Amino acid sequence: MVQNLLNVQYNSLDGRYTSRQEFMADIALIYDNSKSFNGPEHSVTVQAHYVQDFTRALMEEFDMTLAVLEENIQKNAFDDDYDEPESTGRRRGSEGYQPESMVIQTT
Repeated sequence: MVQNLLNVQYNSLDGRYTSRQEFMADIALIYDNSKSFNGPEHSVTVQAHYVQDFTRALMEEFDMTLAVLEENIQKNAFDDDYDEPESTGRRRGSEGYQPESMVIQTT
Protein backbone atom coordinates (compact mmCIF):
# COMPACT_ATOMS: atom_id res chain seq x y z
CA MET A 1 0.00 0.00 0.00
CA VAL A 2 1.27 3.46 -0.84
CA GLN A 3 1.47 5.80 2.13
CA ASN A 4 2.85 9.28 2.61
CA LEU A 5 2.61 12.08 5.15
CA LEU A 6 -0.10 13.87 3.18
CA ASN A 7 -2.32 10.76 3.38
CA VAL A 8 -1.61 10.53 7.10
CA GLN A 9 -2.64 14.17 7.46
CA TYR A 10 -5.87 13.58 5.50
CA ASN A 11 -6.64 10.51 7.59
CA SER A 12 -6.05 12.48 10.78
CA LEU A 13 -8.27 15.36 9.69
CA ASP A 14 -10.99 12.91 8.64
CA GLY A 15 -10.90 11.20 12.02
CA ARG A 16 -10.01 7.85 10.48
CA TYR A 17 -7.57 6.87 13.22
CA THR A 18 -9.19 5.38 16.31
CA SER A 19 -5.95 4.34 17.97
CA ARG A 20 -2.31 5.28 18.24
CA GLN A 21 -1.45 1.89 16.79
CA GLU A 22 -3.32 2.65 13.57
CA PHE A 23 -1.55 6.00 13.25
CA MET A 24 1.88 4.49 13.99
CA ALA A 25 1.25 1.66 11.51
CA ASP A 26 0.92 4.25 8.74
CA ILE A 27 4.05 6.09 9.91
CA ALA A 28 5.94 2.76 9.94
CA LEU A 29 4.61 1.95 6.47
CA ILE A 30 6.13 5.16 5.11
CA TYR A 31 9.51 4.15 6.48
CA ASP A 32 9.21 0.52 5.34
CA ASN A 33 8.16 1.53 1.82
CA SER A 34 11.03 3.99 1.51
CA LYS A 35 13.53 1.42 2.75
CA SER A 36 12.20 -1.15 0.26
CA PHE A 37 12.07 1.14 -2.76
CA ASN A 38 14.87 3.64 -2.07
CA GLY A 39 17.25 1.63 0.06
CA PRO A 40 18.20 2.04 3.72
CA GLU A 41 20.77 4.81 3.14
CA HIS A 42 18.66 7.04 0.87
CA SER A 43 17.95 10.51 2.27
CA VAL A 44 14.17 9.96 2.08
CA THR A 45 14.53 6.74 4.09
CA VAL A 46 16.72 8.47 6.66
CA GLN A 47 14.10 11.23 7.05
CA ALA A 48 11.27 8.69 7.24
CA HIS A 49 13.16 6.89 10.01
CA TYR A 50 13.60 10.19 11.85
CA VAL A 51 9.85 10.92 11.55
CA GLN A 52 9.04 7.45 12.89
CA ASP A 53 11.40 7.81 15.86
CA PHE A 54 10.27 11.37 16.60
CA THR A 55 6.59 10.39 16.45
CA ARG A 56 7.19 7.41 18.73
CA ALA A 57 9.01 9.67 21.24
CA LEU A 58 6.14 12.19 21.22
CA MET A 59 3.64 9.41 21.79
CA GLU A 60 5.64 8.20 24.79
CA GLU A 61 5.98 11.73 26.17
CA PHE A 62 2.24 12.39 25.94
CA ASP A 63 1.10 8.85 26.71
CA MET A 64 -1.38 9.76 29.47
CA THR A 65 -3.05 12.52 27.45
CA LEU A 66 -3.21 10.37 24.32
CA ALA A 67 -4.68 7.45 26.26
CA VAL A 68 -7.60 9.63 27.40
CA LEU A 69 -8.14 11.03 23.90
CA GLU A 70 -7.96 7.58 22.36
CA GLU A 71 -10.49 6.22 24.85
CA ASN A 72 -12.91 9.06 24.03
CA ILE A 73 -12.45 8.54 20.29
CA GLN A 74 -13.19 4.84 20.63
CA LYS A 75 -16.24 5.49 22.80
CA ASN A 76 -17.65 7.90 20.21
CA ALA A 77 -16.79 5.61 17.30
CA PHE A 78 -18.74 2.71 18.77
CA ASP A 79 -21.49 4.54 20.64
CA ASP A 80 -24.89 3.40 19.30
CA ASP A 81 -26.47 6.64 20.50
CA TYR A 82 -23.97 8.76 18.59
CA ASP A 83 -25.49 10.31 15.49
CA GLU A 84 -23.02 11.41 12.85
CA PRO A 85 -23.80 15.01 11.87
CA GLU A 86 -25.10 15.67 8.39
CA SER A 87 -22.27 16.07 5.94
CA THR A 88 -21.52 19.66 5.09
CA GLY A 89 -19.12 18.70 2.35
CA ARG A 90 -16.23 19.63 4.63
CA ARG A 91 -13.80 17.36 6.35
CA ARG A 92 -14.06 17.08 10.13
CA GLY A 93 -11.52 19.29 11.83
CA SER A 94 -10.63 21.05 8.62
CA GLU A 95 -12.02 24.53 9.05
CA GLY A 96 -10.05 26.65 6.64
CA TYR A 97 -8.05 23.65 5.46
CA GLN A 98 -7.52 23.63 1.73
CA PRO A 99 -5.61 20.63 0.28
CA GLU A 100 -4.75 22.70 -2.78
CA SER A 101 -2.65 24.97 -0.58
CA MET A 102 -0.34 22.04 0.14
CA VAL A 103 0.48 21.42 -3.51
CA ILE A 104 3.83 22.81 -4.50
CA GLN A 105 4.10 23.82 -8.11
CA THR A 106 7.39 22.98 -9.75
CA THR A 107 8.50 24.26 -13.11
